[in-house]
Amino acid sequence: MKKLSTLVTSVILAFGLSGVGTVASAKSADANKVTAVVQSTVTIEQAIAVAQQNFNGELSSIEFDYDDTTRKGVYEIKLVSTTTKMELKVDANTGNVLEHKQERLDRDDKVKYDRLKQSTISLSDAIKRAKQRGHVIEAEFDIENGQAVYEIEVLQGQQKRKVVINTMTGQFIRN
Repeated sequence: MKKLSTLVTSVILAFGLSGVGTVASAKSADANKVTAVVQSTVTIEQAIAVAQQNFNGELSSIEFDYDDTTRKGVYEIKLVSTTTKMELKVDANTGNVLEHKQERLDRDDKVKYDRLKQSTISLSDAIKRAKQRGHVIEAEFDIENGQAVYEIEVLQGQQKRKVVINTMTGQFIRN
């Protein structure tokens, strides 16, 4: 029985210690992302402009992503039009389009696009408003409890905060 108890304790310790390593590497990855977004030479507005030069559509989301392997920051951008959606990756230091993919909108996408088109405030305008709260690293159109909103993640120092903006009024729903 003592051998079983020792084995169980060893297994618990092994998983516990590996969990600590996972948490530490996740915090390190977040720190790398924070540093990369702050040091990137291409602003979120410039990345949006690059995407819109390559595809005519409404901005539905943008996210800054950092790849630990390549040590590069990229903006992942989604634009939508009446029948298609375009996903682009824009290098955060050069402004070059690294890759793009275009797809036809499905029924759910069309419903969401129709709600986006009804918005009186664009996602770009919501991003400008959110920049008053910190450095924007992610923004997207969403429907939350039946209400069309922009969910925006901002950095305040080393802290991430989520703000939510009403797409019709531009008012902050959640800070």
